[in-house]
Amino acid sequence: MRRQTRETDVYVEVSTGPGSTEVATGDSVFDHMLRTLYFHARFSGTVRATWDLRHHLWEDVGITMGQELRRFRENCARFHSTIVPMDESLVLCSVDVSRAFLSFDMDVREAEGFDPMLVREFMWALCRELGLTLHIVGMRVGNTHHAVEASFKALGMCLGSALRPSDRTESTKGSL
Repeated sequence: MRRQTRETDVYVEVSTGPGSTEVATGDSVFDHMLRTLYFHARFSGTVRATWDLRHHLWEDVGITMGQELRRFRENCARFHSTIVPMDESLVLCSVDVSRAFLSFDMDVREAEGFDPMLVREFMWALCRELGLTLHIVGMRVGNTHHAVEASFKALGMCLGSALRPSDRTESTKGSL
């Protein structure tokens, strides 16, 4: 999936089978978080991007990834929840592949020049494009990096499980 605008050029590919993962956005923090998400989702694939502003990068990667993941929606397991610790931080993540909603309740502070609200922008863009209800709760937040990384680990685990194939449509309506 590719998204080209005057602000960014983003390419995202996701496979659910084994394989390699290449992430090159030019933002080392974001690259680390995306590799973490792919690893814990058991995804392989590629994320490449060029950009003007960091905000545009994080949002447009979320948009493009959400569009790419839409192809796994049909007859998927739909729901998953997990709690992930990382040292002093503890993050709850719960997803429902259905419609777009984000509850981002994590009191993280700017640290080392990193704006943690970029995480919210990425997640909201992903939710809108995938059709994902996502709850992120920082149950214990210490180090900003640890809390953010725990949220990406948890999101990866939830996406990997919720998007896995199911032998039925996980809705009494018969459709997501």
